[in-house]
Amino acid sequence: MDTADTAGTVDTADTAGTAGTAGIAEAEDEIEAKTTRAVSTTKTTVDTRTTPCVNDRATHNLFNNGESVMLNTKLITWALGLFGAISYVFCVIFGLVTPESIHMHEFLESALPAFEWLSVGSFLLGLVESFLYGAYIGLVFSPIYNFLCRRWGTSGTP
Repeated sequence: MDTADTAGTVDTADTAGTAGTAGIAEAEDEIEAKTTRAVSTTKTTVDTRTTPCVNDRATHNLFNNGESVMLNTKLITWALGLFGAISYVFCVIFGLVTPESIHMHEFLESALPAFEWLSVGSFLLGLVESFLYGAYIGLVFSPIYNFLCRRWGTSGTP
C-alpha cells in the first residue's frame, strides 16, 4: 500500500525512494505507533458484570454491549432527594411571585405533613420533607430496577 491513512501519517512510497529499506521500517513503526495511540485513546472497555455502577462518560447509555447497566443506589437516592428539594424551592418561589389564586400552597400543605404556608420553620420543614420524599423514591426504585436487570436483563434492545 502506497499511502498509509488519512490522519497525516508518512507516505511509505516517498520514504522508500529517499531513505531505502531502513526508512520503510521506520515509517511502518511510526504508523503502527500512531495507530496504537489512536486506538488506545478512543476504545474503552467496561465489564458491567463486575462493575455495579458504570460511571465512565463513554458508557453513559443504559445499554453496553448488549448488557444492561446496574444503577448505583446511593447516587440515584441523592439525585432524587436533591431533585425533590430543588423542586420544592421552585414551588415556594412560584407561590411568592404569583397571585394567590394560582399558588401551590394548598398542594404543599396536603402533600407535606405539618407544613403551613409560609414561615421560616415551615419552609425548612418542607425542604427536609421534600428531600426525604425524593430520597425514598431513589432508595426504593434503584434496588427494584437492579433486581429486574439481574433477573431478566436485556438483549441489547431498549
